[in-house]
Formats: sequence, C-alpha cells, structure tokens
Amino acid sequence: MSKTRYLAVPVAAAAATVGAGQAEAAVLITQNFSGLTVANDTDRFEINIGGNSTAQYVFRGGSNGKAFLSQNDGLSEVGDYSAVASIDSSGSYSNEVKTGGNGYTDGYFHLRFALNGTTTYGYAAISAEGYRLDSITYEAPVPEPTTWALMILGFGATGAALRRRRQSAGLVSA
Repeated sequence: MSKTRYLAVPVAAAAATVGAGQAEAAVLITQNFSGLTVANDTDRFEINIGGNSTAQYVFRGGSNGKAFLSQNDGLSEVGDYSAVASIDSSGSYSNEVKTGGNGYTDGYFHLRFALNGTTTYGYAAISAEGYRLDSITYEAPVPEPTTWALMILGFGATGAALRRRRQSAGLVSA
C-alpha cells in the first residue's frame, strides 16, 4: 500500500474533527404559561424547561403580596430585572427573585440554566398585573449544516479505514 492511503484517512478525520466547532445558530423557543398566577403562599408551580428530568425553576406565591421565581434543581439561576427582553449572560444572578406588589418589579428576568449539559440563557416574562408568569424564552443551540457535514465525513472516513484494514488483513493471512 502506498503512503497516501495511510495518510488520507487520518487527515480527513482530523479535518472533520477540527472543523466541527460549536454551532453559532440557535432557535428561539418560547414556553407560554398563559398567565400562570400565584395568589397566595400555598401556590407553587414547578417549571421544566426543555424536557429536563428535574424542573429547573419554581414560581410560587408568598406572603404580603409577593411572588418568587426560584431555582429548583440547585444549579439554575435567575437574574436581575431587565426593562427589555434580552437573551444574554449579563446581569447579576442569584437563587431567587421577588416580584409582584410592595415595590418589587415585574417585567423580564434573566435566566441561566443547563439544557442537555449546555449552559443556556433566557428570560422570564412576569406580568405586572398580578403575579403571573407569562412565558419563558430561551435559545436552543442547533448544529449548523457544515458541522453535520464534517461529522458525517469523519464517520465515513473512519468506516472506510476500518473496512480497508479488514480487507488488507484478510489478504495478508491468506
């Protein structure tokens, strides 16, 4: 066998691996809660984003006309108020924010949570009309077509190398 056959497969596999970076594209997903309302301190709703096995957040009522958006899984965080809905990593994050009456602000709050092992950012829209969670919006990463193409090329090159190795091993031992 020539040296080019030995080099072609590793070079193709390396190109596919190096070229397949993280995708830049994303899909904007909004989960509507149709004005999920918490009227008192016994109301509690778990919020599961993206089909995770454990709900990331809890929207619950409190005493003195407050509502709380809190982490539920020990990992997710909620950030400070934003006058404009934006999906980014800015803001000051903590385990909980207070919304509703008595001077607490309603509007958009930054979210940071894990979705399929990837840190994901989004925002929650909480209505000023009465302690209602209206929606949660976030960006779900989607691989770009070039990423898929390079990954398929890498798998094909690996399969071709294994097939050639088996064929050449059969010829030598016969």
